[in-house]
Amino acid sequence: MNPWQMALQLRHELRTVTWDDQAGSNAVVFGSRNVRIFSGVPAPEEIPNAYPWALVWINSGAPDESDPTLIEQTFTIYSCTMVFGDKLGEQAIVGGPAAALTASAGRGIAEIARRVRAAVEALTGADGARIIVSGEGLEPTDAIGPGKHLAFDGFSVTAKCTSALHYTAPQRLAFADGTWTWKGAICSDRFDFLQYRLVRKSGSSPSTSPANGTTVYTGTAASFTGAQAGGNTYTCFADYNARGGDTSEAWSDPEVGSYLVVGGDG
Repeated sequence: MNPWQMALQLRHELRTVTWDDQAGSNAVVFGSRNVRIFSGVPAPEEIPNAYPWALVWINSGAPDESDPTLIEQTFTIYSCTMVFGDKLGEQAIVGGPAAALTASAGRGIAEIARRVRAAVEALTGADGARIIVSGEGLEPTDAIGPGKHLAFDGFSVTAKCTSALHYTAPQRLAFADGTWTWKGAICSDRFDFLQYRLVRKSGSSPSTSPANGTTVYTGTAASFTGAQAGGNTYTCFADYNARGGDTSEAWSDPEVGSYLVVGGDG
């Protein structure tokens, strides 16, 4: 991923992170409206008005010393919460009464920070970028009125990013017992994943794009039940759309592991 894609991936991870093993849309820590991307310092009216919230700040980047095609890009993840009726600010730090295990209301910043870090650290290796947590720490609470304290947490991460846009390809394409399978979590875990396309092309060279051959499967499942035909090469592509549409705007390149040559007898 390049820095733009990495910032969107961080936002995606934070918007979908849930409370421990709780499931469902009601268990999300922040939700889609309370995670934003920023560069610089936001004005008060630009900060989300519901709690808790998180900001992904895009910081500086520099070419990697060992590989000029890579960029060491830094980001700061900043989160904030408030617990009503908290006279001393203690509950804003460690948490107070919670309505349910799936609720964010009443959660302290220490609880929230734990889930944020877990979500970010889980990115390591999942999208082709290496994440290094380079600093972290809770900040003092800020009293904003009777029984109202804001509590903040911020930590920095450094990501090894590509300088160009990168679209991850499925791997370990295989056929057995009438079923095609491939490893696709590296694709489907991305913020911009749309679908897979399995393409058949005559000869021993992989398709150069999804249009370069005959599509035999389109879908989001990482498997397809269907025959294989000899004398062809099958290539699995992943389609991407970064803006939430249902039309492919980019796709992965064929790589070793994403295509399979089938001999003349099948």
